[in-house]
Amino acid sequence: MQTLIMNLNQIPRGSHAVFPLRRIGFLFPIRTQARMTFTNKLELCLRLASDAPHALDEIDGVEYRTTFPHVILKLPGSVHTYEIDSPREAVYLQYAPELEEAMRAAELLNTPRVWPVVLTPEIYTQIYNLHRMLQTPATPGVIEQIDLAAMSLFEHLIVQDPVRNPVPEEIAERIGRITTYFHLHFMEEIHLDQLILRNGFSRRTFFRYWQRTHSSGPANYLCELRIRHAAELLLETALPISEIAQKVNLRNIFYFSRQFRRYYGMTPNEYRRNTGTGKNV
Repeated sequence: MQTLIMNLNQIPRGSHAVFPLRRIGFLFPIRTQARMTFTNKLELCLRLASDAPHALDEIDGVEYRTTFPHVILKLPGSVHTYEIDSPREAVYLQYAPELEEAMRAAELLNTPRVWPVVLTPEIYTQIYNLHRMLQTPATPGVIEQIDLAAMSLFEHLIVQDPVRNPVPEEIAERIGRITTYFHLHFMEEIHLDQLILRNGFSRRTFFRYWQRTHSSGPANYLCELRIRHAAELLLETALPISEIAQKVNLRNIFYFSRQFRRYYGMTPNEYRRNTGTGKNV
């Protein structure tokens, strides 16, 4: 994945976005930088990796020394100072400072300023999909998808806030195994009850902890994986839409089309026609 920084506030939206993304950056890597201070940012930054043992930040006079990977939340009115003494990789989502009140009301900012995260396959998939969509941000419908995908990533990161949502490490590891299984086998029939038992959960315990680490239930999570893969097949192949539905294990074409519209705001044919170069079938 390549470094990519893009301003999005000048791209017209076809519909009103609750939290329109102002700027996004994929920094692979960030080079060393001298000491910097910011005072008026509304930004969530996922720091993925670094050769350095930790990042050092000072926020409103409080020092934070945090190992990688972690998330840092930058808020308007705060004085945030840091320097980069070793190359690191990061992704950031920046919003207009005027959205702070609305985002607080939506309980998106009720977190510590810095917290560690586990980089799940789900998070990597969301980062990849955002990077891919940014190749054609002015294509009709894509900027709205970027806004939604960015907010989905935002929500997946804040649910790992240990104050908001404590999950024992051993439980998180087992939930992670189930999540990974979904990513590896989503095109197959998945028998959830068997998978739950195989990983040592009762149904009740599984769903309680799943909800603490994911923003959607397991059925919707699987459906999203299938629909996102279907979108890739629509762009990268000329397969008939009915065959793509079969491949992603959503065999009822009407259900497949309805779910696709739910995630992308258009039918599979419209997505292929507006976004890619594939053949309408």
